[in-house]
Amino acid sequence: MNRWLMLAVCVVLIIQGGLFSSRLAQDEAYPAGAVSFMRAHGLHGNLLCDFGWGQYLIWHTFPAAKVFIDGRNDTVYPPGVVRDYLLFRFDLAGGGQVLDAYPHDFVLISTAAPARHLIEQRHDWKLLYRDDDALLYARASALAASLPDLPVTGTPRRGGFP
Repeated sequence: MNRWLMLAVCVVLIIQGGLFSSRLAQDEAYPAGAVSFMRAHGLHGNLLCDFGWGQYLIWHTFPAAKVFIDGRNDTVYPPGVVRDYLLFRFDLAGGGQVLDAYPHDFVLISTAAPARHLIEQRHDWKLLYRDDDALLYARASALAASLPDLPVTGTPRRGGFP
């Protein structure tokens, strides 16, 4: 009898745990709210984003957006691009030049990213969208920067990947 009880408990745990789900469990916060905002406003272009979000953004925004860097950094991107990204991401000397040296249309970073301090000091970038996980900026001269009621404060969406 204990064997059947244990089997029943295992089946319940498997079903409750989502083992048969078609979605992967979320391992970290992803910028789902910012992606929804971009889609709703038809925003597309070159996107400087957090390294860990690259594959997520490729999956959800291609072909409307092209990411600056993603997890394939050691096989796809030259060392200079990786270095430039790290200077920007960690708000190190020369990090601001990354915003000028490449044709970024948008910057999408985590609210905890040190680069937040760098971009907040810049008058040539404007905050479009924010939530607890992500900050989305556009060049102040871009059409997107003239959207009404900016910045929009959203609610981060939770869920699995994709």
